[in-house]
Amino acid sequence: MDLVEGGQHFSCHFDLDQGTARISVPGGPKISSLQPTALCQPGRYQLKFCNVDDRLLLWVDDALIAFTEDTEGVHYDVAAIYGSRQQIIPRTSAVDPGDLAPVGIGVQGATLTVDRLQVLRDIYYIAVRADRPGPHYQDYPEEALELPEGGTLPALIHPRQLFIDPDTWPRFLTRQKHDFTLAADQFFVLGDNSPESKDCRLWLDAMGGGRPGGFYLDRRLLIGKAVCVFWPHSWGGIPGLKRLPGLPNVKDMRIVR
Repeated sequence: MDLVEGGQHFSCHFDLDQGTARISVPGGPKISSLQPTALCQPGRYQLKFCNVDDRLLLWVDDALIAFTEDTEGVHYDVAAIYGSRQQIIPRTSAVDPGDLAPVGIGVQGATLTVDRLQVLRDIYYIAVRADRPGPHYQDYPEEALELPEGGTLPALIHPRQLFIDPDTWPRFLTRQKHDFTLAADQFFVLGDNSPESKDCRLWLDAMGGGRPGGFYLDRRLLIGKAVCVFWPHSWGGIPGLKRLPGLPNVKDMRIVR
């Protein structure tokens, strides 16, 4: 199983004879030991391979494989792989499609059938502040850009060029960074839709006695507990009928433990 980030391949290799798994970075040192898994004989298995927060995690039939003592996955060194976090941008080449083929599954010496394949993306947040000039809800500007190391990138024809056109990828080198300072008992609250959420990034200082007072939420304003997850969007409907507005997505409704 293969995941690509910034042109770098993060892989999980299974030995089907031994029932073991190992996580590695091709072209670099082995970064995990062999660990036993339930994948040791013909059958049906549910696999999940994840790259998030600079760590790699593997689940086999909902069991997290303990590659390390803390069972929190395999952490990797961003500086050793990329040089710096700023250099993590999509990459491709004539010999390796890289981020144009961000996931892969392969097998040798066995027969494999894959179904219910899903690719899940992590939430990310763009750097915006209400007290800084410029558009608040624009991730990567569409106009022509001057690159940090020199040169000019032409304007985008459409933002979706960033998904498919490698010539536009140097734009990711112009990503902004904003720092937010919090005091004790202050919390930085983010919405789950980065470009559209008016969360703490866009809150202003208090004006005329207004609240909350800045880029934070005071503990005193947390007046209750979350007891359940309720997602009212209608993601589907009854076969043969159009989608019903407001029909709850019951599958994602659950009690908060």
